[in-house]
Amino acid sequence: MSSDTAPPHVVEDLFGVVQLLSDGSVIRGDESAIMPASPFPDVPGVQWKDVVYDATRGLKARVYRPESSAGAGDDDARKLPVLVYFHGGGYCIREYDQPPFHSCCQRFAADLPAVVLNVQYRRAPEHCLPAAVEDAATVATFIRVSLPKIIGDRSIMSGDATPTPAPDGVEDFFGVVRLLSDGSVLRGDESILMPVGPFPDIPGVQWKDAVYDAARGLRVRLYRPSSPVASAGGGGEGNTKLPVLVYFHGGGYCIGAYDQPMFHSICQRFASELPAVVLSVSYRLAPEHRLPAAIDDAATFFSWLRAQAVGAEPWLTETADFSRTFVSGVSAGANLAHHAVVQIAAGEIALAPAVRVAGYVFFSAFFGSVERTATETGSPACASTTAAIDQLWRMVLPVGATRDHPLANPFGPYSSGMEALPLPPALVVVPGLDTLRGHMYRYAARLEEMGKAVELAEFAGDQHGFSVRQWGEANEELVRILKRFVHQGPGAAPNRGEAKRVVARGGGVLLCTDMLNLALPDAPDGCCLAVVRAPAGMLMGNGGHALVLQLGPPWHRFVMCSPG
Repeated sequence: MSSDTAPPHVVEDLFGVVQLLSDGSVIRGDESAIMPASPFPDVPGVQWKDVVYDATRGLKARVYRPESSAGAGDDDARKLPVLVYFHGGGYCIREYDQPPFHSCCQRFAADLPAVVLNVQYRRAPEHCLPAAVEDAATVATFIRVSLPKIIGDRSIMSGDATPTPAPDGVEDFFGVVRLLSDGSVLRGDESILMPVGPFPDIPGVQWKDAVYDAARGLRVRLYRPSSPVASAGGGGEGNTKLPVLVYFHGGGYCIGAYDQPMFHSICQRFASELPAVVLSVSYRLAPEHRLPAAIDDAATFFSWLRAQAVGAEPWLTETADFSRTFVSGVSAGANLAHHAVVQIAAGEIALAPAVRVAGYVFFSAFFGSVERTATETGSPACASTTAAIDQLWRMVLPVGATRDHPLANPFGPYSSGMEALPLPPALVVVPGLDTLRGHMYRYAARLEEMGKAVELAEFAGDQHGFSVRQWGEANEELVRILKRFVHQGPGAAPNRGEAKRVVARGGGVLLCTDMLNLALPDAPDGCCLAVVRAPAGMLMGNGGHALVLQLGPPWHRFVMCSPG
């Protein structure tokens, strides 16, 4: 793909080992050229193992201890001091597990003797200071909370120290995420909150992982059809390149991962059935990384994507039509998609001319506000779900922020207006049994009021996140709607056999008056044609009519709105 963007140039070059480019990216070379060549033998009589002290960042520490205890007296014979060791390298090079540091820590453990904790930390220039200092604070919490469980009672931090009281639990999200009073986080097994599937692999789809942020270890999973597929539209006659669907997974910004089976399976389906090149993006999770960390990661990802569009990733340049890029997400991923699209529209994330966002899609969007919607308080079950959602917001938003923070409420009192932004067309998918559906209705209605292109698809019998929970009729219909949106553009009318549930142009919600039902000759039982007169502001903002084609049960409807 042609581009007017000049390639980045080298700004700093540390002996060819670390190169900082003008666009902020970093290229790393072989460090052995500036490493000491001396032998660094293993030291006998020392045990060691690696442990993860920050799962979100993937940071590790190597723990060393003598195979047998030796102490000054009987009372101390089984306990050793702890030596925390941070490797060198000017904050830019070297790693905790390299031979010089590994050998040195073995000797300390054997000769002092002591329990030695050799700590990995984030390096510059990918992570400028104080990132490494923050990692040191995290490892201090790890030592207090988790290290005694790992090494038993064979160590002490200080022989005379008064034990620090164990931190209290501040938030406990079903035992899966526990936020403690000292800011540390304990994570449990997410599987108890995940649907059981099955989530089968989809034949005819290739996929692979790529790193888009090496410093943070963030990855994107790339999917594409195994065989060349002609584009279904939008790229010109004979176009064999496919639209790009960027997908952010869900999990309330606290749980979930791009490679979990339910997200992996749906992305395979999108790649196969749309068809499209699908990019499933990982991002940092709260409460270890409160917002806007995930939104910053999305910005980093789109900068990476722009670089791929000019030829860095052959898999993409061979297959992807970057002029038809769509941004999507489920639950918190939809919230993330909103903020990414707004930043792109505002020029805060530069993509042109290599990449063009042609639309964005919400599946069960995760928004909030201080003022409750009717769907959040409609029943005791709604109240229980709302309480869990409130807990997520407390762990996700900046400390002390309310649900009217712009990251939760895009139309709240502190949010910037979007009227002047050139937002691409939006497709808002709303499960009709979702406690958060009131926020989704409001989002679509506000876009319509601003004159933005928006479609709303309501799946009246389905729950939050139905798109990834279990495959069924609703999911098949969802793919047909998404395919139409991606390949034909917003507002394209479906074929008769595809008109199911609610698809409303202009953000319309079926709260209307003066309905007139007309019989359809030779139509199946339960089908009808209705002309709906809506009050001002309900469908078009100025009032108007809607033509409603209803197929089968009452929740199978296709709505077309027109003014006047």
